Amino acid sequence: MLAAPLECKKYDVDTYRGCDDQTALNYCDKVTEPDNTLCRTQAEKDLCDPTALESCNVTAYQAKYPVAIEQPTCTGTVTAGGANCATVPEFVAAKTAANCQQAGCTFGGVVTSDPDTTVATSLDLKPKSWTFLTATVGANVDMYHAKYSFEIPEVVQPGHPNAGDTENNISVAFLVGRCLDEVECGQCPPRAETLMSTEREPQICTLPDYCPGCTERVGQDGGCYEYQSIGAVGGVEYKAYQGEWSKLKRCKTEPEESQFYIGIYTMDTAFASGDASDTINVRLKVWWDATSAAPRSAPVLLALVAAVVAMFN
Repeated sequence: MLAAPLECKKYDVDTYRGCDDQTALNYCDKVTEPDNTLCRTQAEKDLCDPTALESCNVTAYQAKYPVAIEQPTCTGTVTAGGANCATVPEFVAAKTAANCQQAGCTFGGVVTSDPDTTVATSLDLKPKSWTFLTATVGANVDMYHAKYSFEIPEVVQPGHPNAGDTENNISVAFLVGRCLDEVECGQCPPRAETLMSTEREPQICTLPDYCPGCTERVGQDGGCYEYQSIGAVGGVEYKAYQGEWSKLKRCKTEPEESQFYIGIYTMDTAFASGDASDTINVRLKVWWDATSAAPRSAPVLLALVAAVVAMFN
């Protein structure tokens, strides 16, 4: 028996709360209830320079200025010369994969409806800390759900005391939700930023599709999955945890773009290196899925918030 499609019902929105400062990065011309505490400015953004992160609350900054994973990026350091890959003249001129091929550089920031053409985003995660991202579904793109592949190196990489044969088995918790029209014209954040205090730390995470690396009933019906080896990527052997964030949209095709917020909390106190201040480079690949599913009884964001709240003290 085929699953019934989601009921496509658009809610009329006539009240918009957000930033009405035309100089702000997130100025919204539809605002009816101005709240300029939500404004994000270039001056504030510049306060948290990547080379001087001690000058700001990094977690709060990243929540307010998350990384857009659908924006083409070139990360890393050019092996020959040590230049920042993002500043390579060819990539600055045209942000394409062809212009991010120097040794030491990784291209990312492409999200499609095809896992083969989607490019994974490279992230550096730290134990017991949040990382914040946004993803945008373009206008007229078919989508109900988002599928993902969370990929980590099979073993600890060179440069750590336990490098070599020590297996990586980190676990993380995802918080995923759609940014709603009535809050800042659907732009991200602050909807999820308001719901998620960056001072909160999940204590337990057992929802299979939202908890890569979880150990609850692994392999059993309704239980967590196992990491699966996916072979070498750039000379490093990776393994992946794949899942689906289901029913993020009611309408398969919408005439306007939709923004989603992704929070990643790294559960482990320390990685396999044994250093609590350690970082690990991971890859996150996200692609859109338009397969029909059964109707839902409540907005997915509210259901997910309820699940996440259960993880906190």
